[in-house]
Amino acid sequence: MNKLKGLKAAHSDKVNSMFVSFEASVVISVSDNSIRIWDTINGVELYEASEGIEGDPIVLNLGPFRRDGSIRIS
Repeated sequence: MNKLKGLKAAHSDKVNSMFVSFEASVVISVSDNSIRIWDTINGVELYEASEGIEGDPIVLNLGPFRRDGSIRIS
């Protein structure tokens, strides 16, 4: 998890929720104004959304997992 030191610094506000998927090796963090998905193996950010979500509910649909190991985010 040392590769994820930038996770807290990446958010301008407090992280409200964090979800971990061991099968997909990802960490999903949600703050008041952004959502970020991190690859825990390579320590890189896979997805970031920060515009237009303030005050809107955030619904995550991760899956199905593909044969190449990637995930569909919608």
